[in-house]
Amino acid sequence: MKLQVALWSSIVYSLFFIISCGSQTDSTFDFSALGVSWEVVGNHEHEDELPAQCHAAFYFTNHDTKATLFADWELYFSQSPRLVKKIDGPATVEHISGDFYRFSPNEDWTLPPGDSIRVDYYVGAWLIKETAGPRGAYVISGDRTVPLPQLTIRPFVREKQTKRYKGDRKKMPTASNLYFEQQQLGVRPDPNLWNSVPKASKQARFRVYFPPEFENEFNYLQKSILKGFAKFERISNADSADIILGLGAKFDHSERYRLSIQGGKADVKGRTEKAVFYALQDLIRQFQWANEGGFLKDTLIEDYPRFSYRGIHLDVARNFQSIGTVKALLDLLAFYKINILHLHLTDDEGWRLEIPGHPELTEVGAFRKHGSKESPHLHPSYGSGPFADEKTSYGSGYYTKEQFKEILSYAKDRHIKVIPEINFPGHARAAIKAMNAYRK
Repeated sequence: MKLQVALWSSIVYSLFFIISCGSQTDSTFDFSALGVSWEVVGNHEHEDELPAQCHAAFYFTNHDTKATLFADWELYFSQSPRLVKKIDGPATVEHISGDFYRFSPNEDWTLPPGDSIRVDYYVGAWLIKETAGPRGAYVISGDRTVPLPQLTIRPFVREKQTKRYKGDRKKMPTASNLYFEQQQLGVRPDPNLWNSVPKASKQARFRVYFPPEFENEFNYLQKSILKGFAKFERISNADSADIILGLGAKFDHSERYRLSIQGGKADVKGRTEKAVFYALQDLIRQFQWANEGGFLKDTLIEDYPRFSYRGIHLDVARNFQSIGTVKALLDLLAFYKINILHLHLTDDEGWRLEIPGHPELTEVGAFRKHGSKESPHLHPSYGSGPFADEKTSYGSGYYTKEQFKEILSYAKDRHIKVIPEINFPGHARAAIKAMNAYRK
């Protein structure tokens, strides 16, 4: 009898010890010791495979020397949206919404120290680029949220990884492929080319004459990419000027301009202030640079843009950009005479503009982080990760009313029209999420 009691006591104690250790290991596992990689095993693995699908795999390795990883965790990540068709391995891969996925180990998952596990899954359509792989991955384990920056994408080196289907002739735009294509174009050396990159040891000085309506264009010239290499001084006597700005009333197009440089002096004429602004972009390109400073080479340019609408689309809803980045883009657009910035401000993944009277649109709709469906924020997307940190993630942030006015003013000075886009009724999940939170 005593032997039986002792035996049962030993069994109960052992079970309690095992359960306790297992539970403790789950809740305290150091996920920095978990090696994670992802790979496209192949597209169109069977020649007659229709519809197209991709075979991908996760690889997990426990680099911890003592702790075993059990099933008390979930892996979340963003990936190019695909419908999950089949899974081979002790886990499930679930498409939650948009590009948001969840990897959940099965109850029998056990990964001892030094061991590895591979989980294969199949999705509809192909995946042929590294950018289509998992991004912004993180683990939820109990009350812990742990980013997984160590998740790596295995190289695309096999044909079935980079071909969408049998007979696919399109080459991947890799650095080597692009280099080879450019080599076929050939290079024709031109002895008349000059050094247009500012590198002078001393600052060049240029006197500028212009009527009052060109104050904005003169201010732009002072702040242009020549800042630090050339100083532009306004003078009131055209005869003493190195650069003259003025209107050319005889031009037949509102954006037509004429730039004439003779003997180191530049005469800039345009039908409108916008035309003169475009002429200044050509003038900036005409500066030559030597150790003694900058100077102008004789030239004559008469031109105007062929297309009245010359635009670029910037999506800050899905991937938010700071006001500094937007201004830098506007500077670049001005240099290439682009006159439209289509600013995509709202979408399912974010609302980026402050609206007085409706603070919930930005308080809720401008931030992405991990949470439940009832959480007063958006779930992660486009690799934004689990935290709503504007400094480390492109998933969160918005422009205040004053910042947006600043963007508009900055664009106007560069003769760029901003077209703000507000998505309704489709692509409005951020607004709907904000509205639901406000009603609660």
